[in-house]
Amino acid sequence: EFKNVLKQALKNILLDVKIPEDDYPKAIMLLGVNGVGKTTAIGKLANYYKSQKKECSYGSGRYFPCGCK
Repeated sequence: EFKNVLKQALKNILLDVKIPEDDYPKAIMLLGVNGVGKTTAIGKLANYYKSQKKECSYGSGRYFPCGCK
């Protein structure tokens, strides 16, 4: 129950978020653990900017901290 309430509250907050129309070029960095929707979010952002006749390029990287002995 709590998870659903939290999920709906976050959706309500994010629905009011407007993507600013400011100067280009810009960099947007997305961070998150596996399975949280980073790739989906990147696709949605790319689709939005393409619909606004903007050019998009993408990059990715991984970070592996030294935790092995």
